[in-house]
Amino acid sequence: GEAVCAAFLMKELLLQHLTHLVEAVPHVLTEKETLPPNTRTVIVICSNGCFRQPHYVRQILEAEAAGVSFVPVVVEENFRFPCDLFYEEILELPPNVFGDCNAHDLIDVIGRIFLDIATGVFCQDSEKVLAVRVASLAARIAWQPTTKSTYREKRAHGTTFARTSEIQLHFDKLRDTASDCSLSSKADSWVAEV
Repeated sequence: GEAVCAAFLMKELLLQHLTHLVEAVPHVLTEKETLPPNTRTVIVICSNGCFRQPHYVRQILEAEAAGVSFVPVVVEENFRFPCDLFYEEILELPPNVFGDCNAHDLIDVIGRIFLDIATGVFCQDSEKVLAVRVASLAARIAWQPTTKSTYREKRAHGTTFARTSEIQLHFDKLRDTASDCSLSSKADSWVAEV
């Protein structure tokens, strides 16, 4: 779908920015793939319904267990950012979606993913807008911290969630102006809804 197209488009555009960082060249995971052991950052391709897909959830939970950093990228303009109703819906998902984990584990990881402001990358945007947003994304990847830590470790050190309204406000600003793209993050892998 649209998320897969966006992931491959971003990969191609990012290659232009990351030629000097061979280890940062992204890889789009298929449904059956597991997260490579050397992964430091996962670019999370966010589309409506992505957190209900068992393979996607498995890969996100693997990434959390590995202590990677997350860089959220929204690929649908009408993406529903996590809110109370969203989390209630996660709690109602069948257990097979979570594998060896549970709904609360996924909710914690989703909260961690959105600690950083999501970058909006929409395939229908102009070439110029896409170039600015992908350049911003490349900067985040290139400056990503080298240490790994899980959500629980970060929470133990006082990291808190941004409010959904704050995330939406920042996302609206990103959508309105391409130059307002967020910055600052090393990607060895991607997670895409395949």
